[in-house]
Amino acid sequence: MFSPSVLKYVDKVSQIKLIGVTTCQQLVAVTSTFALMKAGLALGDQNSMSLWLGLALVCHVVVPFFGLIQRPLETALGFSAYKRFLEENLLSKAKRPGIWQEKHQKELFTSSIGSEAENYLAVIIFLGLDLFTFILSISLGVLVIGLTLDTSFIPAYIASGLFSFFAFKYFQKIAKSAAESEQQSRSKFESYLFKAWENIFFKNSEVVANYIKNFNSHLNDAKEKSRHSSLMSETMVAALTFIASLPVIVAVFVVISRHNGDVKVMAALLAAIPRQLNMLATFRTIFQTISSLVSFEAKLKTMKGNAVLSEPVLSSRISIKNITVQNDAFASLEDLSKSVSLSKPSRIQIRGSNGAGKSTLMLHLNESLESSFYIPAHPQFEFEDAEEGSTGQKMLRHIEYAASLDNKHLLLDEWDANLDQENILKINELLNRISKDKVIIEVRHR
Repeated sequence: MFSPSVLKYVDKVSQIKLIGVTTCQQLVAVTSTFALMKAGLALGDQNSMSLWLGLALVCHVVVPFFGLIQRPLETALGFSAYKRFLEENLLSKAKRPGIWQEKHQKELFTSSIGSEAENYLAVIIFLGLDLFTFILSISLGVLVIGLTLDTSFIPAYIASGLFSFFAFKYFQKIAKSAAESEQQSRSKFESYLFKAWENIFFKNSEVVANYIKNFNSHLNDAKEKSRHSSLMSETMVAALTFIASLPVIVAVFVVISRHNGDVKVMAALLAAIPRQLNMLATFRTIFQTISSLVSFEAKLKTMKGNAVLSEPVLSSRISIKNITVQNDAFASLEDLSKSVSLSKPSRIQIRGSNGAGKSTLMLHLNESLESSFYIPAHPQFEFEDAEEGSTGQKMLRHIEYAASLDNKHLLLDEWDANLDQENILKINELLNRISKDKVIIEVRHR
């Protein structure tokens, strides 16, 4: 029912419920078709024909009400799938400081796990259910029409399915390649949008002009790749629809020639023609659905590939010979880490030249120390009132919050960056008080 790449995100209990409800819906729908044909075959028997017509109309009215159960289940299934997607691609990366340093990947990563990924998952789930519905509808319809009217329709539809399958295998690779190329260009464009802030909102004409130039280049590339992908998708749908229709059209004329003059069979055939046309239209819908599934699966695969972040070894980025701790040098990173871990409550300053890896060292200590809390220069941690007030007030609240927790070490990376003198004095006083109970390790901006 669902694409293999999405199946692992789908809640199995809800999936079974959806399959059950959809199966019941299609059984009611095919009962309507069966009743219409029986009404045609009962031509001349008014009572019998009226009963069959009444049953057909009742089933026709009941079918849409199944949607009241299906759609809420689909929506909930989509959100639960997105939660599992985020658990795999975002939350699984929690508490891994090395990833935090890969800021050059941030925009592409962020664009790949956002609302578009949620939309793709939801669409794939909806399309998966629709595909199951369409296939079940045609299967039941063919059986009922074939067994009630003429068995010629059964091999005709089987031939349609086989011809369509082999044609689809040919077109699928082309459509999938186009979809992957489209999503890659879209992701690049969306990640570029995240760079807009400093490039757009300052009055630096050359920078703005260069950004707009690159913006148009990325947008045009995404547009062209999307246009090509849509063309390949529709080409596949049109070709498959034509191939699937031929055996069924032949079967209709075979039945007409075989039962020429039989008024009841002709009446039943006419009653079934709307269903036949609907099934042919359903073939087209199936191909469109499969085309969309191929496209969205390829796009989701591309997004998942972009959501992968490398995790460098932090120690390889630290130049220990260019870093001092309280003006003391260390021969190795292990000696430095051991010294810090054994320190008593106090304020410890880390100094070093630009590019020595001071911030990376803080991340390394946060990873290696048994009990620590790390605060970057511009923290955005989740707790009450964390985002209210000036930059200095926010930093003050972040440090107060960290101090209230049961951590032995408090790691501060350039906490005084972009702060005025008044706030620096306030936080200094706070840190002096905290340092009586905790080890404060800080890299100072000034």
